[in-house]
Amino acid sequence: MVKIGLIAEYNPLHNGHKYHFNKIKELYKDSIVITILSSEISQRGNLCVFNKFIRTRHSLLLGSDLVLSNPIYYSMNNASTFAYSNIFFLNKCKVDIIVAGSESADTKQLDEIFNLENSQEFKNKLNENLSLGYSFKLAYTKSLEFFNISIKSNDLLNYFYYKAIKEINPNIKLVLIKRINNDYRDENVNSSSIQSATSIRKLENISKYVPEFVNNDFIKYNFRDINKLNDLIKYSFINPNDLVREDSEGLSNRFKNISFENYSKLLEITKTKRYSESKLNRYIISNLLDIKSTDINYENYIRVLGFNEKGKKLLNEIKKDVVVYTNIKEGINEAFDLEIKADKILDIVYKENLLIQDLKGPIKM
Repeated sequence: MVKIGLIAEYNPLHNGHKYHFNKIKELYKDSIVITILSSEISQRGNLCVFNKFIRTRHSLLLGSDLVLSNPIYYSMNNASTFAYSNIFFLNKCKVDIIVAGSESADTKQLDEIFNLENSQEFKNKLNENLSLGYSFKLAYTKSLEFFNISIKSNDLLNYFYYKAIKEINPNIKLVLIKRINNDYRDENVNSSSIQSATSIRKLENISKYVPEFVNNDFIKYNFRDINKLNDLIKYSFINPNDLVREDSEGLSNRFKNISFENYSKLLEITKTKRYSESKLNRYIISNLLDIKSTDINYENYIRVLGFNEKGKKLLNEIKKDVVVYTNIKEGINEAFDLEIKADKILDIVYKENLLIQDLKGPIKM
């Protein structure tokens, strides 16, 4: 049986994800699917529209056999760290293949970038673009374009998966499935039933674009509104911590005692070519949660959010080689302490009993 690893946020899970999952099952009929989800905050620093427990249930209903959590400590980070952490935890489950969505599905391009990245010419061009004040991501893509390589966001993230696999376990195979109809950051809705998560998050009626079980939860809970955190965010910036992650070149000074009407306005008045929206999002949440700018530590564990019978059997097979956490509490490690802190803050505003759910066992199907 082939062990398939999926890296997802399901923010929210939509018909494009369903298409992607069905393709996996077509390619690998005798397989077990391990999905790792970002926790309450996405890689780009956005508050996830549903909490991780709701998204875990969605993942299991889609067909995943085992669902892991990638804690905020790792997942809310730059693309390179995000990719590395997800591959690190999936490798603990002894996956054979990582399957990812792609704009191009061109694995040869990933080889080309890897060889180019290590050249002095590329390093010089990257440093030159960084010196012009571009964010790292924009400087990186502009440097690739200088060498006639055009790459979109999803494929750039796939490149970081590719690099992480080479470092962690080169025996893992990376398989790319071409996206259809819509770029994952497209904001406009067209006539197709497959739309980007970005565009779906802005809709009042999502029934055409998501599986029925997701729409049912949308009707029951609606999407979380980031603006409900505004007062806590304002409070956190009365005396911003200049030692938090993502702070650089006096970024904290831009936020000290800042006044804003809503979260979108906050991003609008602080965004520059050096500070991308993703970096600003991550900085705001890092300041709110007091995430220190320290080196990332990786430990021999996985955090389990949910499983079915196939997933349970896999856990029994691997638990002799890795510590399996089916619930968490304070004092285990820095990553889990941060999860608990996020629970407490989000529970104040959204009243979802996240702390209670984190202390309980995983979802079983």
